[in-house]
Amino acid sequence: MRQGQLKKIHLPPGEESLECQCLRDGTLDVNLTTGEVFSLVGSKRKRMKFGEDRDGYLHIWLARERSDRRGKPEIEMLRNGKRVKRYRRRRYVRVNRLVKMKALAVALGGDQWRKYVADLPRGVDVNHTGARNDNRAHKLTLETERANRTRSEMTPEEQAEINACPF
Repeated sequence: MRQGQLKKIHLPPGEESLECQCLRDGTLDVNLTTGEVFSLVGSKRKRMKFGEDRDGYLHIWLARERSDRRGKPEIEMLRNGKRVKRYRRRRYVRVNRLVKMKALAVALGGDQWRKYVADLPRGVDVNHTGARNDNRAHKLTLETERANRTRSEMTPEEQAEINACPF
């Protein structure tokens, strides 16, 4: 069975991703043993609901306030009889990337992991070793885009032949 086309999820150079900012400032947290993502709402941790795309990957939508007031506002509210415009950044985030970003930061910093959170380099993808909806940290590996693409384009028979190779 042929999988869907790989999605480009890299940002322009020099731009920090929204998921990296949310992990660093504490509004998002990831449980590495279960792969669950939590959002900080008020002072309570709330488990986020995942969506599943047609390829079987789990994802979430992040929507955070923007500091700049450029573009068209997404939300207009009435507050005390005054019209308030809210500007948001919305981003489609794959759960496996969040889990791997936190796992790398914990490996570098231990308890002080938040200052080590960084985006994954360009050209590096997160790959599942098991099922695509299993996002535990030990089930995810990092691969280059080229290696991941050639692996995803193989038939199951070719993959079994390569895995059975003794060298």
